[in-house]
Amino acid sequence: MTAQLPHNLPAEPNPFVGRARDVAELSALVHEERVITLSGVGGIGKTRLSLRVAATAAPRFADGVWLVELARVRNPALIVNEMAEVLGVRDEVPGRLLDGLRVRLRAARTLVVLDNCEHLVGRCAELVAWLIAECPELRFLLTSREPLHIPGELIWRVPPLELPNDHHPDAESVQLFVERALAAGARGVTESMDDIVRLCRALDGLPLALELAAARTSLLSPGRIADRIGNRFGLLTTGDRTASARQRTLPATVEWSHELLQPKERVLLRRLSVFAGLFDLGLAERVCADGGILRRAVLPDLLAGLVDKSLVLHHRAAGRYRLLETIRQYAAERLAEAGEAALLRNRHLRVVCEEMEHCHEGGSLGRRTPWPERFAHFTRGRGLLDDCRIAVDWAVESGDPVLGLRLARAALAILAVRGDLGESVGWHERLLALDLSEVPADLIAAAKDALARAKLGEGRGGAAVGQGCGLSDRAAEHGMNSGRT
Repeated sequence: MTAQLPHNLPAEPNPFVGRARDVAELSALVHEERVITLSGVGGIGKTRLSLRVAATAAPRFADGVWLVELARVRNPALIVNEMAEVLGVRDEVPGRLLDGLRVRLRAARTLVVLDNCEHLVGRCAELVAWLIAECPELRFLLTSREPLHIPGELIWRVPPLELPNDHHPDAESVQLFVERALAAGARGVTESMDDIVRLCRALDGLPLALELAAARTSLLSPGRIADRIGNRFGLLTTGDRTASARQRTLPATVEWSHELLQPKERVLLRRLSVFAGLFDLGLAERVCADGGILRRAVLPDLLAGLVDKSLVLHHRAAGRYRLLETIRQYAAERLAEAGEAALLRNRHLRVVCEEMEHCHEGGSLGRRTPWPERFAHFTRGRGLLDDCRIAVDWAVESGDPVLGLRLARAALAILAVRGDLGESVGWHERLLALDLSEVPADLIAAAKDALARAKLGEGRGGAAVGQGCGLSDRAAEHGMNSGRT
């Protein structure tokens, strides 16, 4: 008869979906590393992943695997009490509870799971560091939106679930949504796979958002949910009643993360919401830095803090950043509430316009620059197209045809190479329909010429127009073969 392993891990309430590689790697690492912190934005699935890893690794911890839940603990001084209660340590000598923990764990081959540390991160760091030094066989697995930053800590950034694509339509995010929708009583949900794919992409593969959306399928089809996902904070408000209050709805989850930020971090987060795509530190400084609140000297530290707290994702290889769409929408609401939306969107329009003009000029054949340098400008501009789209939208909405037309002209060559001339036509037509009474005549003439060339190029292939706007044959060929970003 198999001996019962000592632990207090809860039974899984529903099937665990995806993350097989993460589970396998982490289950091995918890035996090698003293402290592992699973870090990620709220709703990313840190707790669920930690529990699966702990259960998988449990057979190799002779003295048990113990879950200490900190979500409801508000006083940092009570962390020790919570831990002692779970581990069965009594306060026999008043004020010596910490010593009792040390004695209990000193020679124990034990894994302690500290769940939801972010609001107590300072005291958790002190306690974990002290216990690790005193107890050589002790291991910690923590979940926190912000790492502890103690010596020996391994930080594991928990990513969203993988998203579907043409080669992998049954990605983890799709599997999770379908499984939860069927469990919610939805019928025929698998007949709407195109809508499910659209929904999974719109929700960034965020597990909590997917589960909340799946819970709505008893009333709405996946397609109708996807159509309404622009109002995700009003739609995804029904969750597990047994979960903590901050994990029952999408608004509560994001609000919890926001409340833990420092005031300047909140300012930067809401201002970063004007970016639609990837951005680098330079763009963030030019758009978001403002006076004494966000001086350029301090912005890098604030941005690093938002990455640490899992509200901004850092693509380290490319040196660029982005916000998950759920976080971006929440931050945009805060920007509007602060009365800064127009100011920041005007600044975003200006900076994106200047950046695209720089890319257009740098890629021009007239400069006779080396091919690698020209293509670097093309690649840079291509990566800004998502921001160009929302900048043009703002130029139309705010009635700024000058910057809008300059931007549309600078982006024409890249759109041509990508085969998106119809989009360029739409931009120019919308902008030329604005009041042009204060627009320089040469800019209007250039815009009309660009519109004519774009319309002509729609039927002749984009590469020729791209070359006419300053891209070489090689750039056009490479740009078309490298796919869209």
